[in-house]
Amino acid sequence: MEYLSEAVSWISAVIVGLIALAFLLQKWSSRNEPPGPWGVPVLGYLPFLGRKMCATVNDLSKKYGEVFQLKMGSRKVIVISGDTAIREAKLDYGTTFGGRPDFYSFVTNPSFAFYDYSPKYCLYRKTTMASINEFIKLHQMDIQNVGQNAAKMFMREVTFGHPFDPEPFIFRVTCTIIGYICYGQHFDVNDKDVTAMLELGKQFGDYAPYWLLSDYLPWTQFLLKNKLQESEQYLKAVGDYSEKLACKQSDKSCSRDKMVDICQQKCNKITDSEKAKHNISNATIRQQIYSLFGAAFGTTATTLRYSFMMMALYPDVQKKVHDELDRVVGIGIAVQKWLIKQIYRTHWQ
Repeated sequence: MEYLSEAVSWISAVIVGLIALAFLLQKWSSRNEPPGPWGVPVLGYLPFLGRKMCATVNDLSKKYGEVFQLKMGSRKVIVISGDTAIREAKLDYGTTFGGRPDFYSFVTNPSFAFYDYSPKYCLYRKTTMASINEFIKLHQMDIQNVGQNAAKMFMREVTFGHPFDPEPFIFRVTCTIIGYICYGQHFDVNDKDVTAMLELGKQFGDYAPYWLLSDYLPWTQFLLKNKLQESEQYLKAVGDYSEKLACKQSDKSCSRDKMVDICQQKCNKITDSEKAKHNISNATIRQQIYSLFGAAFGTTATTLRYSFMMMALYPDVQKKVHDELDRVVGIGIAVQKWLIKQIYRTHWQ
């Protein structure tokens, strides 16, 4: 028993020593890093973020300043909060902050939005942004008509005088607008393609927790192997469906009636050496169309949803926005811009 007691004491001393050493090493390695809260071993600060992560981060910025550090699982994350710090990071250090981490979800996603900052990313971005600008200039009236039709579709579903959930209708009508911009097709709100796109969007949300775990806790990738393989098949299915929509009734003469046609025209102007260097083809350019759809659809629909909620909560602001639309739409919409800023600032609280 005496030997056992000595062994336990020795092991305890070693464990305490290792913990103290790890603490000192962490303090030494982070002496020039931003301040931040302590986390727990292995998980870091993840257990304390809660469901309203944005609100938690906002509270932490009040304590640690506009630039602070979080340990997210096995990764250190620098958080920038506040207009001044964000503006400085974007304008003065745009290239540095334009990069992407080597997350599992980024590496396996074909979207150029997840590429690290590089000549390849810049070329993709330049090509797609030029295509968007040209499409909007050529089809401005058509886009306005699509938007007006979407608003009429939504109003047909509104139940006046009774509570109702606007979310399903908002997502459907937004899908018809963004779908027209990306795929050049006039979708009806009950179109089977709209239903299919919404279902793909829902599946993205289903796989997101597994990607999050594999990104911040890489050791879980082995445990989540089957789910991650399913997610890769899902991303392939998304790309295949986007390809189907992009090429549906495609104009063989490569007109400028569809975004994909304009993208291909821009792609044809890229030199063969650049295409070979960055693995760019008409197929990879078309693949980015769904990236644009996914990026624009979710953010637009969510903004509209919270716009309705906030204006229902504040009828006086709703009246101001309505009056301004009647007076100066398309000229100066200060109240609406202010409202949108407030929505983005408060929707997570």
